[in-house]
Amino acid sequence: MSTARARRDRRRFGRRTTSLHGWVRVRGLPAIACMVRNVSQKGALLVLDRVVRLPYFFELEIEVLEFRGPVEIRHQSGARVGVFLLEADIDMSLLDARAPAEPLMVEA
Repeated sequence: MSTARARRDRRRFGRRTTSLHGWVRVRGLPAIACMVRNVSQKGALLVLDRVVRLPYFFELEIEVLEFRGPVEIRHQSGARVGVFLLEADIDMSLLDARAPAEPLMVEA
């Protein structure tokens, strides 16, 4: 079995590809903006705009998913950080509810 496939098989929660704005919050530091590239009920992959040395535990906020809670780093490669949600789950139904806005109709 390939290493990539073995890694996928270890995941207990299905991941959904996303492009959501989030915030990494570390006590005593300004919030760090991030892009949430994929998300599951218990984890997420964050992409920061630069390589940042993060503590093992920090708080993640994803406003559109109404999530704010403690996470732990599971892996980090440069500016990409995989995290596990420690206390709360992400409500995956909120992803389905994010339908694109209807175009504005402008009368001529």
